[in-house]
Amino acid sequence: SIGSRAWVFFPRGGQIDSGRRLRSFGLFKRLQLGIFLRHLVASGEPTSLSLERFMRPLHAAFTCALFLFAASCTVASVSNTTQNTSTSASRTNNIISTGSKEIKVCTTGDYPPLTNYDSITKYSGLAPTVLKHFGLAYNYNVEFVPTTWATLEDDLESGSKCILAAGGITETQNRSARFGVSIPLLSFKKVPIFSKENEARFQSLKDLGQAGVTVLENRGGTNEAFLELLLAKGILTDPNIHILPSNQETWACMAKFSKLPLVMFTDTIEAQFRAGMPHAVFSDAGVSFAMPSSVDPVSHKVYLTSKSTQGVDLLNDLNRFLIGARAS
Repeated sequence: SIGSRAWVFFPRGGQIDSGRRLRSFGLFKRLQLGIFLRHLVASGEPTSLSLERFMRPLHAAFTCALFLFAASCTVASVSNTTQNTSTSASRTNNIISTGSKEIKVCTTGDYPPLTNYDSITKYSGLAPTVLKHFGLAYNYNVEFVPTTWATLEDDLESGSKCILAAGGITETQNRSARFGVSIPLLSFKKVPIFSKENEARFQSLKDLGQAGVTVLENRGGTNEAFLELLLAKGILTDPNIHILPSNQETWACMAKFSKLPLVMFTDTIEAQFRAGMPHAVFSDAGVSFAMPSSVDPVSHKVYLTSKSTQGVDLLNDLNRFLIGARAS
């Protein structure tokens, strides 16, 4: 939960502008993960999410070949979430003063339920939804631009694509030093997830370190960093490791080869969402695995802004909105 920590970010000690509270923003008042996920699954709106929809390619098919001894898993074609990431713009174009203020927001679009992209509904999920409501309340025109986990921080810091980043972003010491950090949206821990067919084989964290097990992660982001931490501390010793280009490709591989001993470490938020989808092949048993205290901190999902003048002003507005929406 946000708790008193949220007030650390309250801009300039002023009072919440009650006129700018989004009283109709009932979704934000139900930020507890379970309620929010049930809302998404049950919703008939275009923002409703389904695992099949995330995995279903619209323009090209996934192919994933896993070799038991080489422990390699590749994706030969591009999914529907692949977008052109070569667009560049100057920092001054990322907030344009017109009738309303335009802000460009980098998001990966591959991390449901926090951010998702498809060609029909475009960007959806908790993080984009909150920002859309923020834009209405504070007169910002929000434009989402694609990024990847490997390039997100550079895209934001350089100002070449965006002034704000959103969608499943974990607060870290490094990110706090480089960017403005919002008050937290959600709290979580890192947990393993695997298929239901592997529940009998994987009963504890120790079982995941066996020879013959393959751990898959997407390149960039905190999932890969967490895996490196487990390896460095000797918590995982014998598994094969394979890093895939994107989060969606990792899930597609896990789903296609559900009978093989594949494991992924991710956030409780994503693990519970994936395992809770209708007809899901994934198990939530790993959520309850005991983790060593040295690698088991509570972390937070946040928004990041650049440290430019515009970014600081934007962060003040966003934090004011988040606090006001939570209190209303």
